[in-house]
Amino acid sequence: MTVRERELLEYIINFKKVNGFSPTIREIAKGINTKSTEHVRQMIASLSDKGYLTIKEKSPRTIVVKKFI
Repeated sequence: MTVRERELLEYIINFKKVNGFSPTIREIAKGINTKSTEHVRQMIASLSDKGYLTIKEKSPRTIVVKKFI
């Protein structure tokens, strides 16, 4: 896991603790200080491939954390 992926995963975990639901791609981008939603999508896909996340399609708030760091 890269440092940036770790930052993204920590952001998702903290967001879900505070709000009770997953952040959107744009909320994640803003939260980790990047303008590129495509970069966020790539990191989410990478974390999903590594088994840290799952993503349910058809809804913007469907990121599920499977492994905690």
